[in-house]
Amino acid sequence: DEVLSKVTPEFVAKYPEQLEFTRKLAKFIGVEVENICLVNGSAEGIRYIIQAYSRPGGKVLSVSPSYAMYDVYCNMYGRQSVHVNYDDNLEMDVENIVDSIDDDIDLVIILNPNNPVGDVYTYEEMDKIVAACKEHECTLLIDEAYFYFYPNSFIRYAMENEHVLLTRTFSKVFSLAGARLGYVVGQKEYVEIVQKLATPHNINAF
Repeated sequence: DEVLSKVTPEFVAKYPEQLEFTRKLAKFIGVEVENICLVNGSAEGIRYIIQAYSRPGGKVLSVSPSYAMYDVYCNMYGRQSVHVNYDDNLEMDVENIVDSIDDDIDLVIILNPNNPVGDVYTYEEMDKIVAACKEHECTLLIDEAYFYFYPNSFIRYAMENEHVLLTRTFSKVFSLAGARLGYVVGQKEYVEIVQKLATPHNINAF
């Protein structure tokens, strides 16, 4: 009731201001404002990262099955989707992912926990993936849409490493899918590239 009482005609008539919320979010997750790019749901952030960090005709590596929009965006931008498939027991050996990362891969996408399978990666496994991406000079996107359901977050990898970006959303545990709110986290220079692709006022006032 308190929130709704503030939704006045003046409130909805103005373009939304992002800075106050971004400051609160940065403090909450322990980063600086310049390490965050707000997006219209994390799906928008994923789209921008695929657009910015892979080449036309380039290869984007992810596991299968996983979030369907990775392939949709690859098709939109003329990228090649390369999949590492789960075995018949729906188990994934991280070495299969590492072995699939080579000089032809532009972008690796890891959803943790993965949907719809529900499995997770350990820090040791993520270390191997990050090392392989560094060796072959490709960007790593860690999709943490479901990280609230798993005690390990990989946000430090985005803050400590070049060419590592992380996305989160308010659509899952916060049940705010209708608000279309998400964010990208990473080192300043990499987040700035994503920010340049975002449209003005892409986050709604609510």
